[in-house]
Amino acid sequence: MDKPNHFISIITPAFNESKTLVELFTRTKIVMDNIGTDFEFIVVDDGSSDNTKDVFHEIATLYPRSILIQHAVNHGKSVALMQGFDIAQGDIAITIDADLQDHPEMIPRILDKMNEGYDLVNGWRHNRKDGAIKRALSHLFNFLTRLILACRLHDINCGLKAINRSTYKRLNLHGDMHRIIPSLAISMGCLVTEVPVTHSNRTFGVSRYHLLRHRGLLDIISLTAMQATQLRPFHVFFELGLLLILVGLGLGLAWSMIVLSGITGGVAEFWRGVTGFASGWALTFGSFLPLFGFLLEVNGARIQDKFWRRSLIRSISGAAFPSG
Repeated sequence: MDKPNHFISIITPAFNESKTLVELFTRTKIVMDNIGTDFEFIVVDDGSSDNTKDVFHEIATLYPRSILIQHAVNHGKSVALMQGFDIAQGDIAITIDADLQDHPEMIPRILDKMNEGYDLVNGWRHNRKDGAIKRALSHLFNFLTRLILACRLHDINCGLKAINRSTYKRLNLHGDMHRIIPSLAISMGCLVTEVPVTHSNRTFGVSRYHLLRHRGLLDIISLTAMQATQLRPFHVFFELGLLLILVGLGLGLAWSMIVLSGITGGVAEFWRGVTGFASGWALTFGSFLPLFGFLLEVNGARIQDKFWRRSLIRSISGAAFPSG
């Protein structure tokens, strides 16, 4: 592979994945040795209850440039990745899940694409081996990211990615925003593309990060809101509030028509109560709740910085890591 001799950070979030961790490292090291590239192997143990720590120590005896970050409890994949990004020293960071569904043998293909000048190269599991329901939900999620976030990738949530240093050091993931990293990179002005990668059936256990898929949709809405509020907050709050107020006025008009019609009976009473309540709710929350919700979201994103993430770490072991 004709490429500059970059130093690579391999970042692996792991939650009860001790059965596959050694194989992942072994296959990764073979790949990196073959392309002649130095690398560090960073494992973020996100509150595992298995023997991930012991397995890592086996790896560390074989490869001194290995680092283990341990969480006392599970904090989710976004925080786990950010912990890895915070201490990573690589010119390029490769993220790969520990379950071996994505193949480390695909790393040279992704690095080749990075060598064309991209800031982020995303894997595309074009022949995905997950179940039908999971694939259908993934297709829907990708459709929504293309529609709402204008991210044209086929498989935005593939765990196998390459990200250059200037990009991954600027990421600030929270919630479940690991699902939309390419969209975040695009919003920062980065050049993003994808390459097809091999995908396999899970060999051991079940999906570890199996958070409900609706949270991905919530993060799409959250990202859209944060991007909008950073540039024109008054417009966003005003337009959202105005929309709810208009809905409330429309429902209030419907309530008035029911009252003025003079119709009595159970059905009329029911709809009068429904429209009256809904009108009051829309008018009230159109004035107050969206403002508070969006402000909390935006401020929460600012609070969850490197120092906050460090407070979640129980221990770090392995190779030396930066203190700054």
